Amino acid sequence: MKQLLILLLLLTGYLSPLHAQNGKKVYADYHGTRYTRPHDGKLGRWSYYANTEKSTTGRQSLCYNADLIGADGRHDITAVTYPAVGLYSALDPDYIEYQILSAKAAGINGFFIEWGFPEHESDLLLKAMQQVARKYDFEIGVNWCDGWLYYDWITKQVPSIRTRAYKTQHFARSMQYLIDEVFSGPTAPLVKGKPVLCIFGAGIQPEEYEATIPHYPFRIPKGGSFPNIFRRIVEWGKLVEDRYVPAPPGKESKDWSALGMVPSPWIPARIRPMDDKYPL
Repeated sequence: MKQLLILLLLLTGYLSPLHAQNGKKVYADYHGTRYTRPHDGKLGRWSYYANTEKSTTGRQSLCYNADLIGADGRHDITAVTYPAVGLYSALDPDYIEYQILSAKAAGINGFFIEWGFPEHESDLLLKAMQQVARKYDFEIGVNWCDGWLYYDWITKQVPSIRTRAYKTQHFARSMQYLIDEVFSGPTAPLVKGKPVLCIFGAGIQPEEYEATIPHYPFRIPKGGSFPNIFRRIVEWGKLVEDRYVPAPPGKESKDWSALGMVPSPWIPARIRPMDDKYPL
């Protein structure tokens, strides 16, 4: 697993020229799902509202309506930078082809789709990506945002799944779905012949995982294997004489390691004060 290098990038129409080094694979996190009215009849994450009263920015709310078009011809979208290609549908096969070819030119081996559960709209993106990726020897994996399953999102679609126990069982069924649909196909993300999965967290807890997953009757295809799992861990380091010192492994890291996972950071933790020298 030392050969795996996961670069966590937010792809909204722009790719930096990154390249694999030392034979390590490079994967990019893919955040969705964005739509257009001509292609899908809706806007998806291009439009967004959130209450931000608790943030340190001073802003009370965020409100973007992608149906509104400014004098410059740009839509009012949720994006730090406006996409070079303009508004796009993440399900448009032509756009997917453009992104995959751009990624390959940048030395990226595959995308890890931010995914919740089989019934979630992210599964549409996953399947759309797989369709195009198989033409270009490109890998499509999953950054499993398992917290989405433990919200009420699944209950709204499947009313019988409302308790944590039922959601944990659905986590196991969703794992089987990934084994069947992601880790066994021609676009599976493989490192040294074994599939790789990222779990973002905020969902299943170590004790729930330990009580369920090792005992679940998973069906592994002949020649296949259960995925190697990276589990996102947020552990805060500190500054010592203006140098970053990482935090030692905490209880969460140790708990997931004991279950066979590899604790992995997401993005560098903010440890500098927000002041005139470092305002962002």
